[in-house]
Amino acid sequence: MAKSKKHEEKGNRKGQLRDSSRKKLARSPGPSGDMQKQTPEEIASKEKLLLDSVITERKRVEEKLRESEDRYRRLIELLPDGIVVHSEGRVVFANPASARIIGALDPAELIGKPVIEFVHPEYRELALKRNKQSIDEGTQAPLAEEKFIRLDGRPIDVEVTAIPFCSADKPAMLTVFNDITERKRTEEALRESTEYLRNLITYAGVPIVVWTPDLSITEFNQAFERLSGLSRKEVLGQPLDILFPAESRDASLEHIKKTTGGE
Repeated sequence: MAKSKKHEEKGNRKGQLRDSSRKKLARSPGPSGDMQKQTPEEIASKEKLLLDSVITERKRVEEKLRESEDRYRRLIELLPDGIVVHSEGRVVFANPASARIIGALDPAELIGKPVIEFVHPEYRELALKRNKQSIDEGTQAPLAEEKFIRLDGRPIDVEVTAIPFCSADKPAMLTVFNDITERKRTEEALRESTEYLRNLITYAGVPIVVWTPDLSITEFNQAFERLSGLSRKEVLGQPLDILFPAESRDASLEHIKKTTGGE
């Protein structure tokens, strides 16, 4: 009987230990311990707080993104360069400078129009090839001179480059261009003036030689060729002193320096 009683007490102690372990496990702060102690209302409340936190963070990120986009948009709108974004062949964005260059009263007039319409017919094949290559290779199209057509039909000279990117998950191009019509006219006028002056010097009936401040010959006309017996090819780039005989060279050069120096 005593042995049976001891065995029974031992079994009771084991049972108490098991019950105690279960209780401790129920109170354990393991991965699911807190949830086991919480009521459905408490769990739903914590889930709502977590969801609200995620939504708040997402809104904060979206607001920062909008602020960044607004800053870049304002910058683009203030730039003097024409900036146009086109996707699938049509204009989807245009800044005020692009409208001014193209002859529109408002950038909205350009939206939705086929971008190729603004390229001069002589340059359309080149423009399409440059755009395709830029998109295929993911590289910037090099700066190049082309001709565009304004809304009034007048052609203009432009410098243009373009950068490929994605807009609404579609390939797009950001094109930057400047009107260089006046610069081209000035360059052409300067070329014509230079050519006129060169012809005037070349065919003048009197000997004419032109030199730099360091007395290097840059122009030598036909009359001087006949007078000196030297050809233009022989003397261009040479020092001026080759035109004077040795006995008068120093005096002649000194007189020239004093004259050109304002003395």
